[in-house]
Parts: sequence; structure tokens; C-alpha cells
Amino acid sequence: MKTYEINPYIRFAQEILLQKSTNVTLAYDHRLFYILDGNGSIEIKNSQYTLSRGTVILIPSGNTYRFNVCKAIKIIALNFDYTQKYNNISSFINTVKQELYNQENILEKICFSDTLILNSPIVILDMHDVRRHLEHIIEEYRKGLLYSNELSSAIFKEVVIRILRFAVSSSSSVYDKIICIIK
Repeated sequence: MKTYEINPYIRFAQEILLQKSTNVTLAYDHRLFYILDGNGSIEIKNSQYTLSRGTVILIPSGNTYRFNVCKAIKIIALNFDYTQKYNNISSFINTVKQELYNQENILEKICFSDTLILNSPIVILDMHDVRRHLEHIIEEYRKGLLYSNELSSAIFKEVVIRILRFAVSSSSSVYDKIICIIK
């Protein structure tokens, strides 16, 4: 898939208060989390990342993750697909414990050929500029007005592009910089 083909479907968008640590889980759709308030960490594929206000986390389907919470963390949570292929599945899809996970149930097996960074989890600190966009998506999701899915999709595509720009421009990996230059 190419980045210009992204036409996201937002399956779930809500503010959530995490009051305790979670089990290691996997999701059948993609996840985005944004930290509104609080501190903690997230373990993704056995790597630990510190969380604070403004942190954005983008997790492709099929990756293990676990929130580690000392005190409550207020987050924005989005479950989504990069395409509209499964927009007929509109209800929330729960995560499952690692031992119950069946890879056959992944909705989208997306592989980006032009932005390889989207094929792996992304954690970015201090990404405050996407907050208002994510809050707008939540508002559209809650209200369910005419064309709210289309507007949410467009807004979320902008969020993904903002994350990509930041991740590619701040990457210390020579490989990522070379890919950016080649494209």
C-alpha cells in the first residue's frame, strides 16, 4: 500500500481513563493512543517506552502491547483501519490475550511500500499538535452526524501524515533518512 491510498475507517474513538496496568494484549485492527494526562509506560513488542502528556502511539494490528500505570492515565484511544474495506464492522473490537490471539483474524494485513515506518509501532513524545484533531474525531464519532465518517477519515489521514512527517524528520536512523530522500 502507498501512503496516498490511506482512506481510514475509524471504528472507535473515545477518551479513556486507565487506572491500572493492562495485560499483554494484541489487536485485530490498528490502534492509536494519545496521552492527555498522567505518566506511565507502554511495552510494545518487549520494548519499554515512557509516556507523558502529548505522547502519541501508533500500533499496527498484530503487535503485542501493555500499558504500565502507576497512577491514572487519561488517553485518547482510536481503533481504525487504513482502508474502508471493513467499514461494515462498526462495533468495537476488543484486544485479546497473547495466548488466545489468532493471526487469521487480523482485519487488514497492510504493508506500506513507500513509508516503511508505518509497518512498525511508532511512539513520539511531545506531539501536542495532533490533540485538537483527535478531539475533533471523537466529537464526530460521538455525534454521528451526516458525513461524520468521511470527515473523521479525512482528519485522521492528516494526523497520520503529521506523525509521519515528525517521525521521518526526527529519525536518527540513516536508513530512514535514505528512504525519505529516495522517495
